[in-house]
Amino acid sequence: MKASNLFWGFFFITFGALYLVARYSTFIIDWYEIWELWPILIILTGIAIILKSSVFKPLISVLIGILLAFLAFGFINDIFNVVDHNHYNRRWNNDYSENYYNLGYNDSLKHVNLKIEAGAGKFNIERTTDNLIKGYSKGNVGEYNFTSSQDDSISWINLEMDDIDHDIFGTSFQNSLRLSLNENPTYNFDLKIGAAKSYFNLIPFKVKNLVLKTGATNTKIKLGDQCDMVYVDIEMGAASLDIFVPKETGCKIVGDMVLMSKDLDGFIKSNTDFYLTDNYHESENKIVMKIKGGVSALEVKRY
Repeated sequence: MKASNLFWGFFFITFGALYLVARYSTFIIDWYEIWELWPILIILTGIAIILKSSVFKPLISVLIGILLAFLAFGFINDIFNVVDHNHYNRRWNNDYSENYYNLGYNDSLKHVNLKIEAGAGKFNIERTTDNLIKGYSKGNVGEYNFTSSQDDSISWINLEMDDIDHDIFGTSFQNSLRLSLNENPTYNFDLKIGAAKSYFNLIPFKVKNLVLKTGATNTKIKLGDQCDMVYVDIEMGAASLDIFVPKETGCKIVGDMVLMSKDLDGFIKSNTDFYLTDNYHESENKIVMKIKGGVSALEVKRY
């Protein structure tokens, strides 16, 4: 049988089977992560080229067809929500929950300490609100404990996920948290999250300190110029981290980055773990970053 016939045959069989499994079975996968395995497709394609005249070529064609079906289904479902979410939300109604968080704002409040502790999932901070904080979470891996206190002009807000025992073979896990914040107070962020896809657009906010401890993640952080001095402390595992900083703001990066792949646009290397923008000493606004990571990719862009 021709390798091309095997490829397309197993592609359509796998794609159809994935749809049925995702929609009707009790085994659900977090499909938005699947399509990120695309580098494996390149590896298999390279092997197929090497083994072009080998008896193993049909087997490689089968594997490529199956993998491509996984990638296609994961990508399409992430964009178009092919799987009926209401369907599996009903099926897992004992675990699945949707929660809203609201805390009013008053003019006496000048500073906020925001602490988030969570496991794997999607995390977003990107919008402003007239309230002090407005949030929404959904998932089936545990609810968040939302607590707050205020002493004069300072507020402490904690969002901490319940510890749970989770059977990854019985179900899939889903965890999504989106937050909107008031742009008037200054902020200290203390974020501890597991394997995640995160987007923190902090440009509108007066960020004084940002501490991020995370596992294997894909994280994007946008910083603004609302404060004259910003301290960023990031500790991550095998991760991809993109940070955006204003061109007019001076930026300094230090840390243990030996194993990191670095793309530092507009930075001057002072020594092995010390980088500065050319306007660091003259700029009125400054960002100081301390970054520590394993086998990671770091990209800092100036906008």
